[in-house]
Amino acid sequence: MSRLTVLIAAALLVAGASHRAATQALFQAGVDLVAIDICATDRAGQPVNIEPKDVAIFDNGVRQQIELLSPGDRVPLAVTLLVDSSESMQGRLLERAGRAAAALVNHLPDSALVEVMAFNTQPSVLYSMGRDHGLAVEALARLSPGGGTALYNAIMVALGEQQRAARHRADTYREVIVLLTDGENTEGRIEFDVVLDEARRSGVLVYPVVLPPYDAPSSGPPWTMTQLALDSGGKVVAARSSDDLTAIYEQLASDLRNLYRVGYVPSALARDGAWHEVQVRAVGRDIVLRTRSGYFAPGS
Repeated sequence: MSRLTVLIAAALLVAGASHRAATQALFQAGVDLVAIDICATDRAGQPVNIEPKDVAIFDNGVRQQIELLSPGDRVPLAVTLLVDSSESMQGRLLERAGRAAAALVNHLPDSALVEVMAFNTQPSVLYSMGRDHGLAVEALARLSPGGGTALYNAIMVALGEQQRAARHRADTYREVIVLLTDGENTEGRIEFDVVLDEARRSGVLVYPVVLPPYDAPSSGPPWTMTQLALDSGGKVVAARSSDDLTAIYEQLASDLRNLYRVGYVPSALARDGAWHEVQVRAVGRDIVLRTRSGYFAPGS
């Protein structure tokens, strides 16, 4: 995806398969369409169907007119599985993590692209973005622990890999990173603010799955992973133990298949490169809606 979560032309949402060149014409003459992904669930976390009348979208506090809404299966997925393989993943922990990630792959539609990356002191690509789910699962079985945890560096590389892959394909995909981590960054010099800014600009949805650190087993996810999920439109999930991982990954696969892509034309578009806050609210229904916290407007 380009560095903004903005697509142009209604065909992107209706057909779910447009030419990559269209996304390079962001906010140019024609329809200035902002596209965001929305997750809709009931109070128990189960996916629900929505229509435009069920959703109110606010851009910098101003309610917007929804132009288009496309069910999740109209936009194919490109999923990076980013797995912590540092020394702290010793024993059966990494094996369980690999099996859980493989369960997610097995629950994805055949049309989904998958990439497998591991990280410790350095990130490494074990299976490049592709359609062979079997090879992706085999790559997950080859994970081995060792080294430190360059978490922020790994996220930056994964975001870059998603954007690099997008430049080499014609169709538009919903780009996702599912990250397994204990939230600890012990290597590298990249600051979290740099990672957060890049995630905001990339349009990639980030889903951190956070294992409890060995020295604080009852702690929740760190604020950094919560903020990363909030700003990108993903969801942070705190695992109580490695036994929960397979169920968590299977639920994430269900969530990814049931996202909606919603488009609107901002009523007051400013080409100032500024951050626009986005909010979604349910109208007349007791449901939960989630989306990214905003987007960067184009520069003049």
